[in-house]
Amino acid sequence: MLPRELRTSLLATQLVAFVTLARSVAYGYWFTIVVSSLMIAGALAATRNRTWGVVLSFAAATAFTVAALLGIAPGWFLGVGAIGALPFMLTSEALSRVDRQATALLAGLAAGAGATAAIAWNVVAWNVFIAFPALAPTRMVSNGLAAAAVLALGAAAVFAQRERQQRLRVAAPADAPLRIAEVGHAQPMVTLDADEEEPEIAEAPRARLRG
Repeated sequence: MLPRELRTSLLATQLVAFVTLARSVAYGYWFTIVVSSLMIAGALAATRNRTWGVVLSFAAATAFTVAALLGIAPGWFLGVGAIGALPFMLTSEALSRVDRQATALLAGLAAGAGATAAIAWNVVAWNVFIAFPALAPTRMVSNGLAAAAVLALGAAAVFAQRERQQRLRVAAPADAPLRIAEVGHAQPMVTLDADEEEPEIAEAPRARLRG
């Protein structure tokens, strides 16, 4: 079972991503529709113990952050980026204990992909809007019903996950060992029993993520 702080960060990531998605749908911001959807997909995958989920969420978070810094998105996107990056931050130390170089490579690739996407959109956005006027964002809410449906879906998804986590927490044994899935195919599974952890390991976020 995922540690409590990681579960909370994943729920927060989905919540802000759904809110951002609803806002983007309402005004027709297609770039953030895509990025928000990717962040949601990554967070959902991470709740199913998939390492690539936190990496994808981190890439989307970087895209939000860079878009805000470039001035093509509102400043509160920095907060969305910070929340979206938190799951990867919480798992990076545990992953580094298995393969530090692979973890650093994943972080670099994810951040690079997110930043490149935001910069590329900044370069081509106006040309896209000129070529396809229907894709240009609007000043008025034009898809209110769709935005409301996205918010309802997000609320239902977060609620369902909270209920699932409650059931798993009740069913999980209190002394379950920490298992970190391999990052690369050549790395063995690392298993640490709770009573054998060294002090610095015990302070690291516990995770069970497999790619």
